[in-house]
Amino acid sequence: MFASLTSVRATFKIAAIYTFALSTAVACSKFEVAATNIGTAKGLVASPSADPAGVAPTEFTVSIGKVEIQVQGADEFGQQYVGMKIPMMHGTKPVTVSVFPQVQPYVQDSAKQTLSGVVYAGEGVCGNETCTKYAVMINVTDTTNGADFQRVELWDTTVNASAPLSRLTQTAFTSVTEAYETLTASRLNE
Repeated sequence: MFASLTSVRATFKIAAIYTFALSTAVACSKFEVAATNIGTAKGLVASPSADPAGVAPTEFTVSIGKVEIQVQGADEFGQQYVGMKIPMMHGTKPVTVSVFPQVQPYVQDSAKQTLSGVVYAGEGVCGNETCTKYAVMINVTDTTNGADFQRVELWDTTVNASAPLSRLTQTAFTSVTEAYETLTASRLNE
């Protein structure tokens, strides 16, 4: 009995060290690519290769690609984070937003970038500990002509891994957390 309990504790210690090392490695790699990315407090936005000037942000010109989820592990305070890459297309121009929402408690993260008068903002929030259920929201605003666009997607990869459960456009959500709670009819962190 005691030998198996000791081996379980040793396994958990090794797993905790591995998780910390992995999260540190991922965090360091975030700063290595900073020369080509513009960052916010946590999120990163990859710069597109060319400016999307002249393409108004609408349902037909802005889309979200397949979101990539990667469990980051815990930081030095034991707080769990998930890495989320949200690829967008504005016309033919790609923009990728990387955000790092927190789990337990579930706290959203966001990143934005201004490029040729167009502001790209992406937000993500997890709905469970492994982030198989999550919501993403993008806001694109052209400051030169006032055109704006919002898209929200609710995903549950245990139900459907290739398409969102819900996709809404031109909504007036103030945050991805509000969108998640509205679409699921449940509150986060309760």
